[in-house]
Amino acid sequence: MQLDIEGVDALAAFAQLLIAEHPALSVLISNAGIMRIEALDRSRDVADAEATITTNLLGRTRLTSEPGGAGKSIS
Repeated sequence: MQLDIEGVDALAAFAQLLIAEHPALSVLISNAGIMRIEALDRSRDVADAEATITTNLLGRTRLTSEPGGAGKSIS
């Protein structure tokens, strides 16, 4: 199963499909994330920081907080 973790609608659809296809699933291990390389000789782009937060923090939180699921996130 593939997931675009930045898309809120994609997260909801993925969670519903995951629960439907694997109703006995009780553990989700999420080890994906991004890390943008920053060039220290240039000014920072806030879009890089937003993408990192959306993917690494919000995406994981939204996925485990989907309605109908009893997800818990353990870091």
